[in-house]
Amino acid sequence: AAAEQRQRVARIDGQRGVIVGQRALVVAVVELDVAQQRQRGGGAWAELGRGLGVAARRHPVTGGDLAGAEASYRESLAIRERRGDREGIAASLSSLSALSYSRRDYAGAETLERRALAIHLEMHGEDHPETAMSRLNLAMTLRRQGRVEAAIPLLESSLATHRAVYGPDHFTTSWTQVELAMAFQQTAALDRAEAGLAEVYPRLVAKLGAGDARTADVAVGYGQLRVRQKRYAEAEPLLRAALETLAERYGPDHYRLGSGQLWLGRCLSGQGRRAEAIAAWRAGLALLRPGIDEQLIRDFRAELAPRADSPAG
Repeated sequence: AAAEQRQRVARIDGQRGVIVGQRALVVAVVELDVAQQRQRGGGAWAELGRGLGVAARRHPVTGGDLAGAEASYRESLAIRERRGDREGIAASLSSLSALSYSRRDYAGAETLERRALAIHLEMHGEDHPETAMSRLNLAMTLRRQGRVEAAIPLLESSLATHRAVYGPDHFTTSWTQVELAMAFQQTAALDRAEAGLAEVYPRLVAKLGAGDARTADVAVGYGQLRVRQKRYAEAEPLLRAALETLAERYGPDHYRLGSGQLWLGRCLSGQGRRAEAIAAWRAGLALLRPGIDEQLIRDFRAELAPRADSPAG
């Protein structure tokens, strides 16, 4: 019976992989191997699984794939709950939270992430990398709800563990450092944000290349910082290069370009180039998904609203 249940979990994970594409198929296979290897004490697969977990969150499921993926994850969760597989339950909860996160359902993602974190705390304690990953996921969700003060301690704890376990140059460590720097931006602690991004961005460029989409995501964040600092001459090339990379990776009409377009417009507006800014904002607004990207849509519309000192705006 146990073997049949394992095969069923594998089949569900395989179905999920077909739904969400080649990346998720790899994640699904590794998740199954991770679960099997954990029972035998396999550390290498566990590290690979954690790395793919970061990649899955950075490249979430999109569009019509979500409903089918969610059904498969929930069925997998139910099987793991019947088996009493606590580690598998936490993995399924994290997968479901990533789907909620992709849909901007941050409240739903938070509920799932808190359940996963509680399991990892119970099983592994405070300083384990699984606990740190759960804290990172929860902090990302809290930050995107504007609850930055609650996110920062989680990010600081997660970063300390990731540095201790993986070292400073590991992608998981780097991404945690990026999230912490972005949280500092949101609290206007720009010096602390500068310190983090000035350290991690060159490291990512050296490891991944300036043309990598992950590096481009960070470049958008660095460009945001430069706009907030009113260092527009530095912000503009960062943002334009990042948008070019993201367009090459995802296509010119992909919603992932929206945030970069918003900040490029703010950069141009800060230099008095209002007409160019309006063009950037209109282009970005056209990329967004009604019902999903509502906060960004509101931000764009606020920027495009007519101003007393700019009748043509």
